[in-house]
Amino acid sequence: MASANDMFQKVGRATATTLSAPGYTTGDSSVNIGSTTNWPTDTGVTFAIDVVDAAGERIAGTYNVFRGRVAGASQVDQVVYEGGDAHRSYPSGATTRVYILVSSYRDNRMVDGLMISHNQDGTIKGPSVVTALTGQTLPADTVTTPAITDASVTPAKWTNPYSFKAIVTTTYNTTPTAMTKLAFNTKSYDYNTNFSTSTSAYTAPVAGVYRFNANFQTGGSATGRMFLTFYKNGTEIQRGPDGSFSAFSTSIAGDFLLAATDTMTVYYYVADTIPVKATAENVSFSGSLVHKV
Repeated sequence: MASANDMFQKVGRATATTLSAPGYTTGDSSVNIGSTTNWPTDTGVTFAIDVVDAAGERIAGTYNVFRGRVAGASQVDQVVYEGGDAHRSYPSGATTRVYILVSSYRDNRMVDGLMISHNQDGTIKGPSVVTALTGQTLPADTVTTPAITDASVTPAKWTNPYSFKAIVTTTYNTTPTAMTKLAFNTKSYDYNTNFSTSTSAYTAPVAGVYRFNANFQTGGSATGRMFLTFYKNGTEIQRGPDGSFSAFSTSIAGDFLLAATDTMTVYYYVADTIPVKATAENVSFSGSLVHKV
C-alpha cells in the first residue's frame, strides 16, 4: 500500500493543479487539490506548492516541497514537509500551484533507500543489510537468521541421508519350493539406521519414492525355478524374472512410494535345496530415497 514514507516513488505527467479549500496551513497532514489525475497511487509522491503572480511567474519565497500519498480524486494525505524556501501556509485558489516534480528531495530519498542495502559500486552490503523478516542485520560472510544459522548447512544435509546396503556373509541352504524371506546379517552401510539385520527389513523414515535393488546367487549343480520378489508391509508387491536357472543368480529392482514406517523386505523362491552364496556381496539388498513427498 502506498505511503508517504516510500523510499521509491514514481512521478507523473501533467500533474499541475491548484489547492482547493481550505488551502494548506502549516502542519496540516492532508490537502485538497483540484485533481489527482496522473498522480501515481501505488507509491507515495513528492510534490511542490508555490504561488504565482498574474503573469504566471513564481513569487519569490513561496516554493516548498512535501511528500504524501494520493487518498482520493482530489486529496493527498500523510502530508510531510520536506523543505524549500520556508515552511508556510498557502491559500486556496488559482494563484497557488500544486505539482509533482523531479527534485533533489525525491531523488535523494530514492538513493538513500538503495544505499541501505547496496554499496556505491552496486554490490549488496553485508553488515548493513536489514532482513525483512527479523529486523536483524546479516554480518559480512555469515548467515545468521532464525531460519538459517551459522554452520547449519552441512554436507550431511545436502546429501541423501536415507541410503543403505545389506549383505549375506553366512552360508545357509535355501528352503525349497517356498516363498522365504532373505536373511541379511550384515550392513555395508546404513546412513540413518533404518535397516534391521534382525528382521531383514528396511523401514522408511519419511514418506517418499524409494529405489530398491536386490541380488541373489546360489552355489551347487541343481537346476530349476528361481526368482526374487519385493514385499511391502508383509505383502508381495513386485516379482522379478521367474524361470529356470542354470547360472544360479537373479536380481530385481523397482521404485516404490512408501509412507513413513512402511517396511520393505526381499523374498526368494528356489525349487531345490542349494546353498546361498556368502562371498563378494553376491547376495545383497540396497535402496535409497529418490524423492521426498
